[in-house]
Amino acid sequence: MDKRYQVFVSSTYEDLKEERQEVIKALLNFDCIPVGMEFFPAADDSQWEVIRKVIRQSDYYVVIVAGRYGSLSPEGISYTQKEYEFAIKEQVPVMAFLHQNPGDIPLKKSETSEESRLKLEAFRALCEERMCNFWRTRDQLARIVMTDLIQLMKSNPRVGWVRADQIPKRDEEELKVPITDLIERIDKEFPVTNDSNKDPEKLNEGETEFDIDFSCSLGIVVNGIYRYQQHKSSYRFSWNKVFAILSPFMMNAISSEDIKSQLEDYVLHQVYDGIREMTLAKTVQSFRIERHEVNGILIKFRLFGLITKSSYKDKNNDGLVFWVLTQYGDSMMSRIHSLM
Repeated sequence: MDKRYQVFVSSTYEDLKEERQEVIKALLNFDCIPVGMEFFPAADDSQWEVIRKVIRQSDYYVVIVAGRYGSLSPEGISYTQKEYEFAIKEQVPVMAFLHQNPGDIPLKKSETSEESRLKLEAFRALCEERMCNFWRTRDQLARIVMTDLIQLMKSNPRVGWVRADQIPKRDEEELKVPITDLIERIDKEFPVTNDSNKDPEKLNEGETEFDIDFSCSLGIVVNGIYRYQQHKSSYRFSWNKVFAILSPFMMNAISSEDIKSQLEDYVLHQVYDGIREMTLAKTVQSFRIERHEVNGILIKFRLFGLITKSSYKDKNNDGLVFWVLTQYGDSMMSRIHSLM
């Protein structure tokens, strides 16, 4: 089958138009599917939900860094860095291509403020923690991107995209089996029970506490140099508390990925100030809760009879599983919120 890979190309825009065109042309010549800011002209939060979905659906992520840091998001980092960190969080293989001599870049294509230059240096340092390479000219950049991407495809092959008429019927049926088996196994092992007589018992059990592990990257100034270091910790919930937080989002069908994002946003908000105070960090970025932590929570909710698999299908991604409150879960949500 003729498989094609979708590659998200990220960078600042005005200063790297020609470089982006060369990279996109090279990707097209290699039968890849390039996507990027050409399709999202507004670099702001109005487009962020769409960009998140496209990055999540991409097989590989490429970021090009030169002399500009870019427009800032509400979090105080550039949208380019925000995209990069989201790709890492979603476990999309990332490659960064950094200009080798930033001092040689013309002033009109460079940052003029000290704050932006420091943030750009910190972002370059963050990129250097993972797979990266260096370039000087746009022609060289396109060659390096394709050389490194081909190697990455060999060492880390991804799902890719195939025309529907090229999928043999046998393969098409086999692709459906894993998801079907998983749902049947959950339904068999964790049957839904809506026994309202056990509400007090379940509320008491819901006060049991557990820890959710998370990791993040801390921006710290050491000897006047802005650097990132990894940080791991945990946050303690009760089952009732985590259900009270997540249940309003499950009144309508929501994917496991979006549940994960909502939980990450909540925990980050709770620990942000404490982490900064404890570590003297300037910023807390690349915040991540592992998927298995969220899956464990969803299975527990399923065991309690609070949620069930929704019949909703995302036309852009059939692989996503969506969840929704049961009638019993809706009742418990109201009851738990009334007690808080």
